[in-house]
Amino acid sequence: GWYAAHAGWEPEARRAGSPSPASLAYDQGFADGGGDRDDLFDTARRAFEAAPSPDARPAVQRARPLPSTWPKPTDEPLPARWTRRLLILGAPEAGLFGERASPPSDAALLLPALRAAAGPDELTVILVSGAGFHRLGEDMTAIIPLHGDALPADRRVGDRLRSLLAGRDFDDILVAAQGDYLRLLDLHAPALPLCRTMERTRNTVLQQRTHFRIWLERGLMAGESLGAGHIRWGKAVKGLTGKLGEFTARYAGKQPGRGHRIIVETPEGRLATGYVSARGEPLSPETIIGNRAHLRKTMAARLRAFGGATRLTATPVPDLLDLAAA
Repeated sequence: GWYAAHAGWEPEARRAGSPSPASLAYDQGFADGGGDRDDLFDTARRAFEAAPSPDARPAVQRARPLPSTWPKPTDEPLPARWTRRLLILGAPEAGLFGERASPPSDAALLLPALRAAAGPDELTVILVSGAGFHRLGEDMTAIIPLHGDALPADRRVGDRLRSLLAGRDFDDILVAAQGDYLRLLDLHAPALPLCRTMERTRNTVLQQRTHFRIWLERGLMAGESLGAGHIRWGKAVKGLTGKLGEFTARYAGKQPGRGHRIIVETPEGRLATGYVSARGEPLSPETIIGNRAHLRKTMAARLRAFGGATRLTATPVPDLLDLAAA
């Protein structure tokens, strides 16, 4: 009876004759739950109170975040090997439809930047279209535009995505898809692996290209080591500066007949000499570039190279031998 009162149900009909102990217990529970048999509108009132409004329902806590909620790419996450990176491209971002897309897409064309980067051959790239998911390089005739009223929620579409990613481990995932293509990926988010870094591009075309460039710069080739963390940019009196850890990259001005000079310094203001890469290659603290438009990109690359470098000891070998003999 108490549960019936709270659930908004009609009370059980009373039987003729003397009430049984069960009927008395039901009536007691019904009254304790707020039920009133003498009220004509009792059932309607309790049914209204028992039905929660959509706005009052608690938010569903999902086991994994949807791709549409992933943050934008930054330079803070750790760099990852190209073999352990996953890129999910919407068909418009791959340039497959262009002007034939309806409505016209506001997505950035990212495939040329990917092909110009180092290491894309080792990268796993999945395309999203109206026909589901495809691996980059497959038959493009099967890729069709996607419209919101025809999102393929078929379980076979998610199974296809699982088969494309089966047997692979990832540390870094980027979703470069907008609109209906992103919503399709949300429908099949359980097929995506969970990993250390999960991001997506967003907002304007210019911002999407910037986010994609930042993500590309975090890729690692075999045997390469890069420093991770946020680069703090600043404007000095004579030009741009960037700081990562203990290193500062500084624009040292234009060199007559040579280009633009970039130097990397230690906290003492000295040139960062004596550093080698993970492959044992010496790193020069001075770099000359021909186009000043590449200043920020080159400074970031030099800072990350020094951030993942090792400094050689300056102790001479004879001193070590004398110490061992002593």
